[in-house]
Amino acid sequence: MIDPVTALAAVSSVVSMIKKASKTVDDVKSLAPLIGRYFHAKHEAEKSIAQAKKKGGSFLGQAIEIEMEIMKQVEFESNLNRMFFETGNMDVWLAAKRRAVLMEKESSVNDIKNREKIRIKRIQDSEDLEFTIVCILLAVLLGLVAWGGYQFIKYCAQGMCGY
Repeated sequence: MIDPVTALAAVSSVVSMIKKASKTVDDVKSLAPLIGRYFHAKHEAEKSIAQAKKKGGSFLGQAIEIEMEIMKQVEFESNLNRMFFETGNMDVWLAAKRRAVLMEKESSVNDIKNREKIRIKRIQDSEDLEFTIVCILLAVLLGLVAWGGYQFIKYCAQGMCGY
């Protein structure tokens, strides 16, 4: 995983490409691939920021830099929203936002289902292990009983049982 500052720099470079391209294109829809790259880079940056937070530590300078970049991204998204609105493509923006929400919801539902499957598999594996251990212990116990019975019969066959 890349560090948050590098990830945010990648986001900034995509933003600058979009800004340059938006000055030369007539239709905002032609920016779709770049906008897609922006949101992908933003997602990767968010993941790296979350990973950095888990590591902990006191990195005030890095934290300030990250927060400033995040503020720039919020401002850019606001401008992007305005650009769609001004070009009469607000319906495209809203549809994309709705689709993103649905995809995120579906992804989290799938994550929950996968975690549940993993939990059930762990329980099943645990039960299988317990069953195997019980079977082995029963086999050992039966073996010991059989061996003891054989030794008893052998002992009695020598006439030492008392009959």
